[in-house]
Amino acid sequence: MARGYVMRGAAGSAPCVRRDLAWPGVVHRSIAQEPQTRVLVVDDDAEGAESLGRKLAYVGYSVEVATEPGAIVERIRARRADWDVVLLDIGLPGISGIDVLRRFRDSGSQAAVIMLTGDTSATTATTCLRGGAFHYLTKPCLPIELASTVESAARHAILRRRLAQGEPPTGTGILIGQSPAIRQLQAAIERLAGRDVVVLIQGESGTGKELVARALHAAGRRDGPFLAINCSAIPDTLIDSELFGHARGAFTGATTDRDGVFVEADGGVLFLDEIGDM
Repeated sequence: MARGYVMRGAAGSAPCVRRDLAWPGVVHRSIAQEPQTRVLVVDDDAEGAESLGRKLAYVGYSVEVATEPGAIVERIRARRADWDVVLLDIGLPGISGIDVLRRFRDSGSQAAVIMLTGDTSATTATTCLRGGAFHYLTKPCLPIELASTVESAARHAILRRRLAQGEPPTGTGILIGQSPAIRQLQAAIERLAGRDVVVLIQGESGTGKELVARALHAAGRRDGPFLAINCSAIPDTLIDSELFGHARGAFTGATTDRDGVFVEADGGVLFLDEIGDM
């Protein structure tokens, strides 16, 4: 069972392949059954990108593989970057993967971006996460790790799109349902919303733990922000820095002082997802 903490007020067949003439450098894959999740793989290593694409298409995703980042940048500019999950290599020709990540974020894309890198350094990991990446994976990726991460990212993207359509004015309005269990959950949220307490949210993956955390934030009508951090995506050597901040020169790559998320979420809600992996 996965867990997340909320801190309140704290300082199957071979896929067919076709080339897209409108967007050079992009290969589309789909399986006979129309998949619901659209995944983009961006990597200038054609063999590696094709391998990732085959693995993801086999389990049912609609996959596009791009070896030229320029085609993807153009789609972002044209507001056609409609993928749910993006696997993005850091070392791309002409433009870095970090820059492409920023373009996704600046465009308002709701896609969950997973960075791919052969660099295991802590600096690279924190740069990806601070840049807005959902997660990062070290190449070569283990199939089980790849599948698990993409599945989580897809759920995250769906949730973000729903919330982007307009968060309801009250916290419990975010949760849809009339079953006794939902009504009990809504009552608990209303009861806890105005208190400065630590709340433990338990549930299987995909059951909406972050949704409950956002409902707590909305119902409490706090002035502070809602911040969500995926604890399993942060290297052990960086978890202290992410939570509590660091001073300039504290480690390689720490060029400035930075507040941790406890300070950044002051007056609001901090959701520590997958806290059991810390």
